[in-house]
Amino acid sequence: MNVGCILMASGASKRFGGMKNKLLEDIGGRAVFLRTADALAAAGLDPLIVTRSKEVCDAAEKYSCLFHEDPEKSATVRRGLGSITDRYETAGTALAGCLFIPGDQPLIRPESIRRMLEAFENDQEAVIRLGLDNRGGSPVIFPSRMFPALMNLTGEQGGSTLLTPALPADRKRSCRTEGQEDAPPVFCSRIIVVEAEDASELMDVDTPEDLEKIREICSRLFVVQHPVVDK
Repeated sequence: MNVGCILMASGASKRFGGMKNKLLEDIGGRAVFLRTADALAAAGLDPLIVTRSKEVCDAAEKYSCLFHEDPEKSATVRRGLGSITDRYETAGTALAGCLFIPGDQPLIRPESIRRMLEAFENDQEAVIRLGLDNRGGSPVIFPSRMFPALMNLTGEQGGSTLLTPALPADRKRSCRTEGQEDAPPVFCSRIIVVEAEDASELMDVDTPEDLEKIREICSRLFVVQHPVVDK
């Protein structure tokens, strides 16, 4: 099963203060976006980092990075998805779906990503979301049949604008782009929420206060996972 992976890193960090790129902030010796990318790689995905920051691309290490200068939020989705589908088509294969995740979700766990992939493997017509208490959050796996709708996003629309559920006559949940009510809707047979291993996985770095909370949680997790043993 071929699932692409796009790590969205094009934000302006306005709520973080605007003077610093939050994705480059350090958490336990690792940049925020690299912690996110590492978890994706550990789950077996090959993340493509899509960004408007040359500094992020310079710090991307082993990960592929696509730099662009388009200010629209939707451009990150379109450019990233276009690049990944071209890459797979050149290799003679087709994508079954694509996972999208913000770069500032550094506590995401490989185990949760693997369970999302398992859910998608079982139902490749469904949208798969990580969430808590059956409330969907990020990341999201979109099936390939929704790629045209993603490529038609404009302005500040993101993939979440396709996930506003409606209930048409056939009782299927509908994914419809806001502002395009007259266009034929993209029907999702199901939107499946995979429960996160821990609520902290859904945390993102919007403000300096968020960063400090995540640093604290990360330090506790590191102590638990790598206990100090007295010699």
